[in-house]
Amino acid sequence: MKNLVKILSTGLIATLLLPTLAFAHENKGTEVRFETSIEKRLQKIEKGENKGEHKEVRAKANATTTAAAITKKAVRIQTSADGMLSFNDRIGALIANSSAEGKAALEAKFAAFKIGAADAKVQATAAISGAAQVNASNSTTTNATLLAAAKVDVKEANGFLHDAKKALMQILRSLWN
Repeated sequence: MKNLVKILSTGLIATLLLPTLAFAHENKGTEVRFETSIEKRLQKIEKGENKGEHKEVRAKANATTTAAAITKKAVRIQTSADGMLSFNDRIGALIANSSAEGKAALEAKFAAFKIGAADAKVQATAAISGAAQVNASNSTTTNATLLAAAKVDVKEANGFLHDAKKALMQILRSLWN
């Protein structure tokens, strides 16, 4: 009977201590997780010191990509202006053969067309040369300044091209009527 009491009392004590032991182990696990979490946060903070360098590398890479896009737009504007200017002789001949009453207005529109197309080509060329100066060895601010100037040049070139197209369409409408 003594053995039975020993076994039962041991089982009872074990049953009572089991949640305590489990809780103690769980707390230790929480402590380990807490230490791991702190370690991870410290590592992130330490990596954050190199973040500025990473941002600068990304900015330089983005600058060259943006410069390529600006160059592509400017080349399209140049090509479009060249295409429109290729009809100069034919449009000039049509205006010369037109009636005298609308000839002065057509010649003024034609001059505006030629000036607009030529200005579009000049601004597109300026945008291309500005974008060509952007490279990874420049500072971030230098690249940003060059890109800003090139974007302005592309916008102006696009405006001149729009005005030239508008003048050309007015000339063609007048000649068709």
